[in-house]
Order: sequence, then C-alpha cells, then structure tokens
Amino acid sequence: MSPAAVVDVLALTLLQLAFGLLVFNLLTPGRHLGGGFFALHGVLAVAAVALAFAASRGQGLLLAPAPMPIAPRSLFWVFAASLALHTLLARVDAVGWARTALLPGLLAGGALLASRAYAAPLAGRGLGSAWLACGLVLGALLFGAVVWAMNLGHWYLVSRELPFQLLARASEAYGALALVRCLFAIGALGLLAWPSVGEAGYAFANLVDPLRDGLFFWSRVLWGLLAPLALAPFVIRTARMKSNQAATGLLYVALVFVMIGELLATYLTLRSGLPV
Repeated sequence: MSPAAVVDVLALTLLQLAFGLLVFNLLTPGRHLGGGFFALHGVLAVAAVALAFAASRGQGLLLAPAPMPIAPRSLFWVFAASLALHTLLARVDAVGWARTALLPGLLAGGALLASRAYAAPLAGRGLGSAWLACGLVLGALLFGAVVWAMNLGHWYLVSRELPFQLLARASEAYGALALVRCLFAIGALGLLAWPSVGEAGYAFANLVDPLRDGLFFWSRVLWGLLAPLALAPFVIRTARMKSNQAATGLLYVALVFVMIGELLATYLTLRSGLPV
C-alpha cells in the first residue's frame, strides 16, 4: 500500500468521524446536557478535521475535484468553520445557538463526504458512486454514534441528574446503525457485487481471495460488522437496566471494533471500488 493511499484512508476516516459527531451533536437534545458535552464533541470533530487536512496536506482524496457546483475546498472550510463556531458557542453554554451553527456544516460536510465517491480514484468504480457515497455516510454515522454513546455514558459521572432514557436512546441508535451497516453490506456485496459478471464481480472475487485482500476483508466482516452488531443487544439491555457503567464499558469495546472496521472498510473501498 502506497503512502498516498495510507494518507487517503486516514483522511477519509477522520472526515467520517467528524461528520458523524456533527450529526449526533445536532440531534442530541440540549435540555438535560450542558454546553460542555457539545463542546467535547466539537473539539473531537475539529481535531479530526485538522488531522485529516494536516495528514493529506490539502491534497489527495480529501479535497480531490468532483462534479459538483461548489469546490470541495470551499465545502471543507465551511464544514470546519461551522464545527469551530459550534464548539465556541457550546463552551459558553449557548447550546441553542451552538446547534444552529451546525446547520451549514451539516450541508457542507454531507456534500463533501458523499462527493468523495465521485472523485478519483473512486469515481465510477464497482457498483457506482451512489453506492459508495451511501457506504461512506453510513460509516460516518456508525462511527459518530458509538463515540457519542460512549461519551454520554461517561457523562453520568459528571451529572447525576441525567435521565437514563438518554443512554438507552443512544444505545438504540448505535444498535440500529450497526444493523443497517450490516444489511447494506449484505445487499451491496452479497446480492449485487457477488453475482455480477462485470467489474464489480471481479472486484468482489479479489476481496474474498485469501491470496489478495481476503484477510483484510474477513477481518472487516468479523470485527467491523458482526462484532459491533453482536454487542448491540447487550449494550441496549444494560442501558435500559440503568447500568451505565456496564453499558459504557461495552461501548468502549464497540468503539475499538468500529474504528478498526471503518479503517479497513475505507482501505478496501479504495482497493476494490466497492462499498465494503
């Protein structure tokens, strides 16, 4: 794997994390949570964006040209500025304004992330860019959900007045996204790519071949898809039992699985052109 490909994998995965955190910061009700909770995720998202830009030096897949009316670089800076403004407003407990500040970032970040499927080297490969874009967005949401839920579990140590229903909903969101991620992979790879006699079928054959990408692919399936899905019912059950420490511990494990899985997914997507 070339150094440029390593940088693309890292930058794209960090962009996914930042977008996922933005989405869940926007969806999180501010009634029971103080500005510190939102500022924490804002800092994490800003750090992810900064690391992505620094690693790629503003080049590579992160900001590669794509057929869209707005330049990717412009979308990137709107996304970054929205996250930074959100973090500053949340830090001074202006939670309502902080969530409003995320709206431009939601549009810019979503467009930037989805457009990476229409940029080289992914454009037009495998099942098509639309499938790749859906895979990138789903990966971002799952990554953001598990980080958000894990940090929410920790927040019960900061605020004893938080209702346990929040952690239960966070766990359910994580479980639902883990299930959707698995179903998407089954549909894209098992129902479309595998039977294909064209480029997608050839790419899938290389994916499962143990002499090519098979080791990485089956590791992706086991640790990045099946393991998070298997953990989800236990996380949800412990959260509903108001056992936040047990749920948070399980979410730690889930975070490791999801992080490894999404890194492998990005790598395999760049290699095969399929939404792994």
